[in-house]
Amino acid sequence: MKISKKNYDNVINYLLQITKNASAEIMKIYNQDFSIQKKNDSSPLTEADTRANEIIVDALKTEFSTVDIISEENKKNKLTKENFFLVDPLDGTKEFIKKNGEFTINIAYMEKKEPTLGIICLPVKNLIYFTNGYESYKLTNKGVAKKINASSCFNYKRIVTSRSHLDDKTLIILNNMKNRKVSKKGSSLKFCMIAEGKSDVYFRFGNTMEWDVAAGHAILKNAKSHLTDLNFKKLTYGKKAFINPPFIAFNNLNQESLMEIKNHIKLVKQLEFTK
Repeated sequence: MKISKKNYDNVINYLLQITKNASAEIMKIYNQDFSIQKKNDSSPLTEADTRANEIIVDALKTEFSTVDIISEENKKNKLTKENFFLVDPLDGTKEFIKKNGEFTINIAYMEKKEPTLGIICLPVKNLIYFTNGYESYKLTNKGVAKKINASSCFNYKRIVTSRSHLDDKTLIILNNMKNRKVSKKGSSLKFCMIAEGKSDVYFRFGNTMEWDVAAGHAILKNAKSHLTDLNFKKLTYGKKAFINPPFIAFNNLNQESLMEIKNHIKLVKQLEFTK
């Protein structure tokens, strides 16, 4: 299948199906005893990561043979084109191991290195967030697709943070905020909360890879939300090592709230400079 704007819906339907297949396999492993290995960077790896990767990558190769596939679990990732897939077959392996359910499957299609189509699946709840390149949706376990967006102006009080990767810089911001409400979520669910209008801001100062955020970025931008670097500049993709800079995800905040975010980032940078 060749990918063009005219057949985005067909592409998404195919991606939804292979996501569901990978989700079913992940849940089989999740509900039994499984072994845990260590990668070269000491991060954990399970059979679920490997099997989901095989299902997704094999299906993408079969249907989109001319499109590059960049996946966290591929032994070799080489980008030769501006249009490519970014895949995280099991985002939140630590949450998978803890069995708290907060792990996802992330698939993004990048057009001219821009996140265009995106799927985030929460296997435990059989729940999928996706964008068809124009609008974003939440697909329930009953098969109903509900349009989502964060079009209202919020006032920067609902902060979502990483459950397993909460860093000192984010804690500085939280400690300097008044009347804030904090939610902790694993994996790419943080992007879904913002796109759905349930949270306002997510700061990420620690290391992430492009496959961690691309699907969420696509969903956010088609749900009237944003993902930028700390200078509010566009996040870029297709970088040599696929490593992201620190970033912010946020909904349609008012100007006062955006200024407050800038002040908090400025504070963090000042404290870092004086160390």
